[in-house]
Amino acid sequence: MEACCGNEHAVYGSLTTALKMRVRRLLLAGTWALVACEHPEGIAGAERTPSNVLSAPGNGIASGVFIESAPLGKPGMTAWDNWTRQVGARSAYIMWYTDWSSTFQGYAVTNAYTRGSTPVITWEMKNRTRAIPYSEVLGGKWNKYIDTWASAAKTDGREMFIRFGHEMNGDWYGWGGARNGGNAQAAQQFIAMWRYVHGRFSSKGVTNVTWVWCPNHESVPNLAWNQPENYYPGDSYVDWICADGYNWGTSQTWSSWRSFDDVFGAIYARLTSVAPGKPFMIGEFASTELGGDKGAWISDAAARIPSQYPQIKALIWFNMNKETDWRVESSANSLNAFKTAFVNNPVYLWK
Repeated sequence: MEACCGNEHAVYGSLTTALKMRVRRLLLAGTWALVACEHPEGIAGAERTPSNVLSAPGNGIASGVFIESAPLGKPGMTAWDNWTRQVGARSAYIMWYTDWSSTFQGYAVTNAYTRGSTPVITWEMKNRTRAIPYSEVLGGKWNKYIDTWASAAKTDGREMFIRFGHEMNGDWYGWGGARNGGNAQAAQQFIAMWRYVHGRFSSKGVTNVTWVWCPNHESVPNLAWNQPENYYPGDSYVDWICADGYNWGTSQTWSSWRSFDDVFGAIYARLTSVAPGKPFMIGEFASTELGGDKGAWISDAAARIPSQYPQIKALIWFNMNKETDWRVESSANSLNAFKTAFVNNPVYLWK
């Protein structure tokens, strides 16, 4: 790991992995204190209004799904309703993606709530033409947009998750650290930016938003500065932790078949060490058909999550034919396995 403070390597050498994680959190706390001084308007607001956090289910694991276009319009809602009929139950959470070229989408929140599902809004830091760098947010360029969005969410009043700046440890999104300097300072700036946006919501008195911090299961590039824990904004600014991951199988020239444990085992251990008291959401997951038995992969995942991953309290299936066919209906085998392993399993909570 790269040092955030001058003596970090000196203390790391003799510590166990668990203690190293604790030391790193303490060291980063010093960094966050400095950030707070540099950006008092955004940061100070974060402490003024506590969030009415959407709590994890007391028993069981909440189901969720992303379906292209749902619930942003009639075709999307039709797709969601068709998926519900197909699997035999409605998901507890429905996720969609929106960016900073869009205003708050209250109609989509309504579409989710009228079907008894809680919205998970993946809020991407880009507009129609380009990504938005951390420096523009911290420089105040987007204050009006953020404040307007926050005020609209407050006026709406219904509880929702915001999965903000997801997969920041990858190099494929413009809001990732690799696109914002590609060094330890980039990770620190992400923390400052997250806390700044969070603070503007809090200063508006927004209490119906639950904040989800969601790195990718693997870091690209896989360098010390770009490890997911380096981007953690702190317990006061994150309500749920999260990770995204896929079994790409042989769908790509660079990929191979990987079990659920292969995808999520390491990132789960890392993030629950950083935030042991936070509920864990799988923000995106799915498997290809190529290179193995997708139905068996689904069955294995459903069986292992409750016993091996106790902090996982929600999961969202990425139901889209994109780089490969991630959909549960990609084959009869896959669909039947999903219905048996997830929908008809009382551990998983459906509507």
